[in-house]
Amino acid sequence: MNLLVADFRAAQHRSVSNTLYNGLYRCGFGLRYIDSGEYRIYAGANANAVDCSVQNKNYDPVSGDVDMETKKLYGTPDINFFSYGFFPIAFNDIFFEPPDPKTYINNSAALNDPPQQIILSAEGTDCTPGGPQGNKSMCRSICVYTTGRIDTAAGTNCP
Repeated sequence: MNLLVADFRAAQHRSVSNTLYNGLYRCGFGLRYIDSGEYRIYAGANANAVDCSVQNKNYDPVSGDVDMETKKLYGTPDINFFSYGFFPIAFNDIFFEPPDPKTYINNSAALNDPPQQIILSAEGTDCTPGGPQGNKSMCRSICVYTTGRIDTAAGTNCP
């Protein structure tokens, strides 16, 4: 969980500091879901070639977004993005746009949007909000808000 939170904060920091990637200024940096134990960090389009303010903030290689790094969640026991049954719960793309950085969740920066909640669980743990109690101590939430706040919490609720 700490690695994922650190990657969100690193993407946010890259946007604030206007970091170059592959020698180019970028429209920002983000993270996107790949599968139940994997996510990818990406850089937005070349800021000198496009109008960043009108770019879709969700990952789109056609518009110039570039994959930077793929990360896997590791832990003991195995840590995964929580899933209902056999279907992992994907999280929406989260993107930080310079210079503020403005935070986009699924291409929206509306301040009244709810946070993006990402629930991590030990393999086999039922973290269904409102579901069977089981061992909810094995569930952790990462909550990303459009205000830029990135928080963590035990269980299945955002603070």
